[in-house]
Amino acid sequence: MRILVLGAGAVGGYFGGRLAEAGHDVEFLVRPARAAALCESGLVVTSPLGDFRIPVRTTTADRLADHYDVVLLTAKHYGLDEAIEAISPAIGEQSSVLPLLNGLVHLDRLDAAFGSERVLGGVAHVGAALLPDGSIRHHNRFSAIAFGDRGGTIGSREQAIAGAFGGTPVTATPSGNILLDMWEKFCDADDDGRHELPDARQYRRDSGNRGRTGTDAHVPRRMPGGGGGLRVCAAPEPRRTNHRDADTKGQHRQRFDAHRPQCRGAHRS
Repeated sequence: MRILVLGAGAVGGYFGGRLAEAGHDVEFLVRPARAAALCESGLVVTSPLGDFRIPVRTTTADRLADHYDVVLLTAKHYGLDEAIEAISPAIGEQSSVLPLLNGLVHLDRLDAAFGSERVLGGVAHVGAALLPDGSIRHHNRFSAIAFGDRGGTIGSREQAIAGAFGGTPVTATPSGNILLDMWEKFCDADDDGRHELPDARQYRRDSGNRGRTGTDAHVPRRMPGGGGGLRVCAAPEPRRTNHRDADTKGQHRQRFDAHRPQCRGAHRS
């Protein structure tokens, strides 16, 4: 399996580095300055799960030509358009794009660029930071990803990705309901609990939404609530943004405001 990792920052560098450490065919698509630094010093990760420094293969957008089996996308939302343009030459008929971005607004844009059949859902659980010297510090023992076809199928593609992580400290779980996994992480980011998804495990068992497509397919619209009714689950808004995220914040709000009222106290019979 040929794997292209967009970026060698905290997330891409950690997960791509673990794959490279295990001997897989991994290449990092980075900017020229980062490519030069990695060529000189290698990829350096300090982690409670094991430190490593390894030589890695890199490429830049102007040199990218071959197709890859899996493209691991770890861009920021504000850089998504540039990322899509950068990875486009790497996407062939059998390629899969695995984005590890928070939220869900990126899915429509990736679908439009590459086709929904090539775009997996994905979520990362890791605490890591890119340090000024270019090394990556993994802060804790969280080291996991969940991913899957958004239609709920777990096939050979998903199993192959899980298998690639099999010899690493990363727990890689193919999911039969990746959209819910993405929602759970997004809602967990709201510390005060106002947008918490209730009874998520029950919804995972009972959901009939796995086959939906399009914008509404990203939203688990109704979940079991108390009192014999169904609780309407509102979409959370991003809690932490900066000036670079202003456009993304507006996109989240535009999509999410359509799915109110709030979870708490809103029931439907």
